[in-house]
Amino acid sequence: MATLRVYLFGGLRVYHGEDLLPPFPTQKTRSLFAYLVTFRERGNPRDLLAGTFWGDVPIAQARRSLNTTLWRLRRTLPSGYIQAQGDSIAFAPTADWWLDIAEFEEGLQRAGLHGNGFSLSRPLSPDSLELLQRAVGLYRGDLLEGLDEAWSLVEAERLRSLYLRALQALLAGHRAGGRPEQALACALRLLEMDPLREDVHYQAMELYACLGRPAEAMAQFERCRQTLQEELHISPQPETRALYQRIRADGGATRPARPLPMPLPPPPLPRSPFDDLGRIPLIGREAESAALQARLEAAGRGRGGMTLVLGETGVGKSRLLQEAADYADVRGWLVL
Repeated sequence: MATLRVYLFGGLRVYHGEDLLPPFPTQKTRSLFAYLVTFRERGNPRDLLAGTFWGDVPIAQARRSLNTTLWRLRRTLPSGYIQAQGDSIAFAPTADWWLDIAEFEEGLQRAGLHGNGFSLSRPLSPDSLELLQRAVGLYRGDLLEGLDEAWSLVEAERLRSLYLRALQALLAGHRAGGRPEQALACALRLLEMDPLREDVHYQAMELYACLGRPAEAMAQFERCRQTLQEELHISPQPETRALYQRIRADGGATRPARPLPMPLPPPPLPRSPFDDLGRIPLIGREAESAALQARLEAAGRGRGGMTLVLGETGVGKSRLLQEAADYADVRGWLVL
């Protein structure tokens, strides 16, 4: 039996063996398939799916629309990939399939990058570097580009954050291994995605200089200066300006040094009523916490917005917000 190959990075594409499947008959059919594949590790109650995709109509009508869309989806896909058990719908876990986002996350985990903090669990070995290189090669663009739905945007931000951190790990690994060309390629990919990272501009300047390309190092400084001025109305830090002056003075003989230190975090704020909540464990709110972290990461890249947290008294709203505040605090962001 041919494998169903699903690509979600950069937009949805589905192959059965070597054959590209025909377009989904409706946008709802396409979105429902993408949702089931993205959240493939769980069963999805019919009412949850009906509310997610048809939340603006009565539930009875929404369930009828869901049934029609499931019928269309089954007609589009080879048999056996959509599983219904009672009131739950899922992407069949035992079917023969391959998924780019699953391969991406598995590669990061095998390389030793994992957890909410996405920290290195051990120094990167050559095998880990190769795993990371393969994983980042799967990232052809943001998840489901062109699909402007709340659930997909949150998941896209989460995977984008993982991709950026994987690139950062590759950059550090290639620098440590004395491979400036590969390190420079990682730095430039990082800056394509996140041009406000002054520490990465700094490293790109060092690497250009190490490779004997001082003119490009100085051009990198100018891009950094212009981007920071246009987007944040600030100038590069003294360390970055000093590196520029050294490169200009010595004609590119600067050797790679340590990455630019991050600025010191702001001074501590007065005591908050949230302070005592840190002793209370956060239980059963992993999805909500991940969603808030994704919004914080987006804000950190200049894509701000507003998130409303609603719930009955005593369900843990304050504790959830404290978790989000802690996440921002450890990154040096100002929490009011």
